[in-house]
Amino acid sequence: MLKISNRVDAILASKSVSMVARVAELQKNGIPIISLSVGEPDMPPPQEVMEEMYLAQKRGNCGYGPVSGHPVLRKKLAEQMGEAVKLPIRMENIFVSNGSKQILYNLFQTILNPSDEVIVPSPYWVTFPEQIKLAGGKPIFVPCLPNHQLDLSAIRRAIGPATRAIILNSPNNPTGAIYSNEDVLQILNWAQEFNFSVISDEAYAFLTYDKKAFTSPLTLLKNSCTEDLLSRVLTVQTFSKSYAMTGYRIGFLVGAAELVKNLDKFQGHVCGNVCTPAQAAAILALTMPQDYFLQMKATFERRRNLAHKLFSQLFDIAPPPGAFYLFPRCDQYYTDTIKNSEDLANYILEHAQVAILPGSAFGAENYLRFSFATSEQEIEEAFYRIKRVLGERK
Repeated sequence: MLKISNRVDAILASKSVSMVARVAELQKNGIPIISLSVGEPDMPPPQEVMEEMYLAQKRGNCGYGPVSGHPVLRKKLAEQMGEAVKLPIRMENIFVSNGSKQILYNLFQTILNPSDEVIVPSPYWVTFPEQIKLAGGKPIFVPCLPNHQLDLSAIRRAIGPATRAIILNSPNNPTGAIYSNEDVLQILNWAQEFNFSVISDEAYAFLTYDKKAFTSPLTLLKNSCTEDLLSRVLTVQTFSKSYAMTGYRIGFLVGAAELVKNLDKFQGHVCGNVCTPAQAAAILALTMPQDYFLQMKATFERRRNLAHKLFSQLFDIAPPPGAFYLFPRCDQYYTDTIKNSEDLANYILEHAQVAILPGSAFGAENYLRFSFATSEQEIEEAFYRIKRVLGERK
């Protein structure tokens, strides 16, 4: 009989990925499910980007490529990131992989030894703890404050001799919170004092609202040598959210050249290079006029406003300043039969035919995650369906 390894047996399946499959099966069977569970833009990338994949193949750009990414893409990313963070980023500081998910997997495999600890503020993206465990590390969960900001005193208590890194996801999935610069700077100072890395997952850096801006941790430490800073602050971004290129699987890391060399060594045995035509499409997305993406961002802000206006009638919730999620507290709807967020999410799926995710999947019981990365019509219909089954706000 086939035996599954202990390391895979010890991890949990992704709730978000599992829900996508479940919704697809229900819809295939004719059940009119509205999905507010997917963290994916519902619009395609620009026509020019889609065509570029085809044209790249016509040009013969469809063979093996450098493991770290196409030199043109790495150079363009270095230029753009360097301009954004006001640092001399070089091509050697850029590493390209299959979405930010694989960047993070590669990173944990490369920097962690067995029993190393990674501080994970919660709520957290569902994949963080499982990737840490797969690398032999130990996730140390530190709950955020009720307003979803970092709890500095709790983080300080969590720092110990085995601390290898802390992972900061801002704007945050699932809460949409943007961590304050003052809090992040304090963590950067602790990282220097106690010799650990700060992993900055910036998947939603472009998607901020109300004229708020996200500030990368790379810009907060002054008077630091660039390579020393890039050894301390490991920045992860993706084309999936900002450019609506989820299926293209293009993510990248900004880090020290020595780290990039070791990531290259590791990925060379895992998958080699990222899809070469997809990299060509990413180069075009970076360099073309950005009007389409700015309009996409404005669309998400309108949807955020609508979703908050509606669902705040059922839940106490502030409008999130980033990403495309609402994360309301929901335990006021618990009963003798609905005892936790998973029960409530399943109840809403069964009775309202709306798919959402339980907060327990993100390390925050008593919450629900609603994605507003869908049409205004679906947001409105989902609200009225849920309102019918939950009743008026308590």
